[in-house]
Amino acid sequence: TGEPPLFDVVFSPEPVRDALMARYRVDYVVFDLRTGSPQVLAALRGDPELSNVYTDPAATAPQYGRFVIFSRTAP
Repeated sequence: TGEPPLFDVVFSPEPVRDALMARYRVDYVVFDLRTGSPQVLAALRGDPELSNVYTDPAATAPQYGRFVIFSRTAP
């Protein structure tokens, strides 16, 4: 489609990411703490249009996923 990857910190700066989320009506973003990039997580946490609504506890059993869920606060 010619669009940058949604959460690639290098190719999708915050304004581009926010515009894509608005375009596709994204309400929530789920981030996998076990496999996700720390740079992407930092970018998500720093995005003023996203609010952390849930984080799995560090003590989550290894056989389960461990996630952070962000809610999009912008219209």
